[in-house]
Amino acid sequence: MADTSTPVFEIKRTLFRPRNGAATPCIFVRAAVPSPLSEILVDHFGHEILMQKPTIFGSLPFEVHRANNGLPTNGHIIEFLKSGDTVVLTVNTLLSGYTFVARSIWDALAFEEFAAFAFRRLELLCRHAGAYATVVEPGIEVVALEPGVKARTPF
Repeated sequence: MADTSTPVFEIKRTLFRPRNGAATPCIFVRAAVPSPLSEILVDHFGHEILMQKPTIFGSLPFEVHRANNGLPTNGHIIEFLKSGDTVVLTVNTLLSGYTFVARSIWDALAFEEFAAFAFRRLELLCRHAGAYATVVEPGIEVVALEPGVKARTPF
């Protein structure tokens, strides 16, 4: 039986054709989440930032592969970071869909990698969002512990 709380990542790749110019790659990304979980995400976690294009290389996500000098190993990611475009993916923008018009195919590939990273973070949020929204009493969470494990209070 499939897990109904697992989001599905949708990517649509097209070419954007301006009137008197060459076609440029255009990517549309969206996360399809089941309705009850989608409402919880929008109401409580809608403005959480899943991915933001960093202004300096040192603030890249840990999962981006880096060389010994701290720079990404893929040249297209470096060029994507150097460009002046502002890219911020929040829970709301990923659920409603986000269109990115790239300057080159390499920018499109770099954006796909960053959008996939944001989607992995959304998957993690989906696993935990239901638990946060179903708290029995404000500030108190009921957790079943294994036998022999002692519970600690946060204060």
